[in-house]
Amino acid sequence: MFRRGCDWSPEQVSHQIPALIDPALLEDSLQRAEKSLSLEDLKKEDGVFAELDLADGKVICLKGEHRVLASDATVVNRKKRWIVRLYSTDLSEDARNDLADERASERQMTDAEYFYNITLFWLKNGDPDQGPRPNPWFAQLMRHSEGKAKDLKRLWSGPSSQGDLLRRFHEIPALFWGISLGNVGKTIAMPRQQTRNQIKRVFDFWDYICCHDVSMKLRLDMNTVKVVSGKASGAYAGLNLANSGEILRNFDTTERTAILSRLESATTDRVVPTLGISLGIPYIYRALSIA
Repeated sequence: MFRRGCDWSPEQVSHQIPALIDPALLEDSLQRAEKSLSLEDLKKEDGVFAELDLADGKVICLKGEHRVLASDATVVNRKKRWIVRLYSTDLSEDARNDLADERASERQMTDAEYFYNITLFWLKNGDPDQGPRPNPWFAQLMRHSEGKAKDLKRLWSGPSSQGDLLRRFHEIPALFWGISLGNVGKTIAMPRQQTRNQIKRVFDFWDYICCHDVSMKLRLDMNTVKVVSGKASGAYAGLNLANSGEILRNFDTTERTAILSRLESATTDRVVPTLGISLGIPYIYRALSIA
């Protein structure tokens, strides 16, 4: 999901997609392959991957949809391919769940990744303590930092929660950029309505910038959010970064023009808000002292 630290890296197990395929469909696909392939060829770990023609057939992906969408929003390489690990459709239910929950520990996850994955799981499977099965991402964060995990849970559900607002940020995944879980506990201690206003302001701003369009919101990339964060009017006129693809890389010329125009008009009396700024304690204190 994230341009730096969690890029599209097909060699990582966590970036591969486990899927179920009917054995008969797999046999037919092997026969249609450009080069003669066998089941044994597919099992070789030699770094050579086969592209299969499924014709009208389908595989059942156990996970990966949101990672693919997030990669499309951040990675320039349009020729990227995803490695799909195929398993027989007669796989047991327990084995399917294990594959759906698997994660690689090849590197330390960022706070933003934890926030995104944990809250996405809660959205899909029920709020904390209510879902049918444990949240693997939350369990991983608990092992890494119990304090951060408990604070995130409080922010998402409970008397001091902001979960009803934060769940909307999954409509614009790039907005998770800049989140620091170390600030969550102090954020919860701040006046609740003040925090709600800050969070709502961030989403409403970017919802407007993306023309309230579902596709545009999904295509917004984190580097764009990072580059324009905290900038005011005048910073976007003739911005070469857009033309070079450094920002707004997933939009065509017309869409980029519309977005830059909206950024310009929306920041005549304020800077570009992000969660990284709004949930940053120094910023909140400044906002309170001015109010």
